[in-house]
Amino acid sequence: MLWFSLRTEGNALVADVISGKVPTNQDIVRVSQACISRCSPPNVILNLSGVALVSSSFIAGLIALNRRMQDAKGKLVLCELTPVVRETLTGAKLDRILTFAETEDDALALLSSAG
Repeated sequence: MLWFSLRTEGNALVADVISGKVPTNQDIVRVSQACISRCSPPNVILNLSGVALVSSSFIAGLIALNRRMQDAKGKLVLCELTPVVRETLTGAKLDRILTFAETEDDALALLSSAG
């Protein structure tokens, strides 16, 4: 069973996380493959509103997903982070390499302005 569903909004693919599962690195690989195969360049919004906790495997997967999107000339924006997830990611200094947005609309605006 997949932990996300994909939909198109504007110039981006939005991956909505389905509550109740902590995504693994393998799950992140599935997202990247789906996004790259569906659009070029892959502008992806990962809506994390359904994620309560992140594992080290998930964090490694986010870094890998970001790298894959950049390699494909796309962009990844994370949005709707819970306070715990935001604190975990910023505590690991991932806010230096990942792009965060408060809301999905903010993420769409970031992608639109990026070009």
